[in-house]
Amino acid sequence: MSEMLKFKGRRRELELAAEAQRLRVRGLVRSLRDALDPTVSPEHLPGELIASQAVDLAAAHGELRGQLAQIAEIDRILGG
Repeated sequence: MSEMLKFKGRRRELELAAEAQRLRVRGLVRSLRDALDPTVSPEHLPGELIASQAVDLAAAHGELRGQLAQIAEIDRILGG
């Protein structure tokens, strides 16, 4: 298998993983927005849920950015 095909295959794997992460990030954002209901007094907000989802969001966002950076690096190597 040529090196170019390996890079293209890896790029495709990363694209699929990044899309899955993007969906996860969007889902967590929606869930956080729902939990951060401005009509609810602060003491009644689900603080533990919000904190947990915020940590999950930060991790998923970091992973997504890493995947996108890897895709950009492959594109640079391939000259695209």
